[in-house]
Amino acid sequence: MSDSAQHPKLRVAQVITRMDRGGSPDIVRLLCDGLDKKKFEVTFISGPTHDPAEKTKEFLSRFKRCIEVPGLIRDINPLKDIAAFFRLYALIKKEKFDIYVQEIKRKSLIQKMKS
Repeated sequence: MSDSAQHPKLRVAQVITRMDRGGSPDIVRLLCDGLDKKKFEVTFISGPTHDPAEKTKEFLSRFKRCIEVPGLIRDINPLKDIAAFFRLYALIKKEKFDIYVQEIKRKSLIQKMKS
C-alpha cells in the first residue's frame, strides 16, 4: 500500500486579502511553494488582485486551485466584509480544510467564525 493511500493529503486553505505588491504576497508564495505537494493540497483564496509583482503573476498562473472572493478587500466596507465573511464561511464548511492560514487584518473575526 502506498504512503499516500495510508495518509491522505492535508487540505490547506491559504487566505490573503490581495496579492498586490508588498511583503505579504511574497510570504504567501513562499509558504505555498514550500509545502510538500505529496503531503499537502493547497487551496489559494484571495480578494481581487490589481497590481501583482512579476513573481506573483507567475505564481498565480501556475497555481491549480485559486478562488477569488470579491468582497475580500483591504479597506473596511461593512457590506463587502459581511459578504466575504459568509463566502469564506461557506468555503470552509464545504471544503473541510485541515489547516487554515490567513494573511488578513480582520482575522480575529474569521478565527472566531472558524471555531
